[in-house]
Amino acid sequence: MMKLFVVLVSVFMACVCPTLALDSLSQEFRNYAWVDVGAGAIASSSISGISIAASASHLSSVGLLTLRFVGGGPAGNAGAAVFASNDEEYVEEIGALYGRALRTDFLFASASIGLGAVWGNDHHGNPYNRFTTIGLPMEIDAFIHFFPVVGIGGKYVVDLNNRSNFSSILLCLRIGMLRYVKHPS
Repeated sequence: MMKLFVVLVSVFMACVCPTLALDSLSQEFRNYAWVDVGAGAIASSSISGISIAASASHLSSVGLLTLRFVGGGPAGNAGAAVFASNDEEYVEEIGALYGRALRTDFLFASASIGLGAVWGNDHHGNPYNRFTTIGLPMEIDAFIHFFPVVGIGGKYVVDLNNRSNFSSILLCLRIGMLRYVKHPS
């Protein structure tokens, strides 16, 4: 799993660095970057319960690039499920996504799709059956940016895969460069 994480981070950085270089040529569009953390409910073919998510995103004139983690499990085993510390049912995903965004000074909405790695434990006939597979992560979100560096909003995330498709609704906190403040000259 660590090798896969390093590969996904490398691919994400390989995509972000050229967008920063391209945007430095154009002064009309500014770069925005942030991290989101959230919690909510998850549902899959074998699990329903609590989920957590964390993501890092970069918005440029080229598009929205996101690296995300989503994990969840039964409500009674939330801590164990998310961190996979035992043989309880759980599902986790690390994904790299590309999308488009609409933004104003105070509102933000986006839709993204990508590629990810999914792993977990499910009960398809055999208790505590571990799996690892490739997934197709998708997400839509809407946020209100009250301050230039803080926002709050919601996300709907989905991962389609051959083992344990899941969806999750999350309430999230966003921190980062969300809008530029004009300073008097």
